[in-house]
Amino acid sequence: LQGKFVWFDLLTNDVTLSKNFYDELFDWSFKKRGSYTVVSNNGQPIGGIVEIQPNDGEESTPRWIPLLSVDDVDQAVALVQEAGGTIHEGPVDMPKRGRGALISDPQGAPLLLLRSFKGDPPDRETSIGSWLWIELWSDDPEASLGFYQDLCGYKYIKDGEDYWILKRDEQWRGGIRSMPDEEKLKVCCWIPVVRVSDTVAISELAEKLGGRVLVKPGNSNDGGSVSLIEDPGGALLMVQRWSNISSSTG
Repeated sequence: LQGKFVWFDLLTNDVTLSKNFYDELFDWSFKKRGSYTVVSNNGQPIGGIVEIQPNDGEESTPRWIPLLSVDDVDQAVALVQEAGGTIHEGPVDMPKRGRGALISDPQGAPLLLLRSFKGDPPDRETSIGSWLWIELWSDDPEASLGFYQDLCGYKYIKDGEDYWILKRDEQWRGGIRSMPDEEKLKVCCWIPVVRVSDTVAISELAEKLGGRVLVKPGNSNDGGSVSLIEDPGGALLMVQRWSNISSSTG
């Protein structure tokens, strides 16, 4: 399913701290597989945790990295290079996963391009505690839009002055917005969104568990509520209450 975000990996300096935080916050469960930790929500694998060293420069910054499905990784990598992006690793065949490449787009947002050996998970309604959405926060959203249209063949819907909804095969896949003013958010990045039933309660709990609420819960365009959270390691994610699911990341 080209253009679908199919998985999310957390890069963190402290795996134990991250596991304790997300266990209490979302009731996620974890299973160790060598140096990799698989994250599950209600028994369904949804992502992973990778430990990174704290002194490796920009690559040691804790963050959530999305895995984006593409039809041809090698062709996608060539397009990234031509557009001025960066290839950090790959293309390479990853055991039991697929052919992938870790890249940064031309605005600097990191992600992993993947052609899964087993195929992508089907689209379905997102359960509480799973990934609902993903947004690219960009300092040049129109340039970002053009790049991802070329990369994945997205169509788009303009929603307001500075928000673009990415579509592929009639499915909503993600959004692009202008970078906010907060100093912490000056780096272009993809920020995943977890579906919750109560953003206020989750935000208050996140703070009690050692995280920070960078944007307090506020109403979203769909009538729900959304909040931006920084976990104790420094990785960003959003939580959202949304009862009208037009589509999902799956």
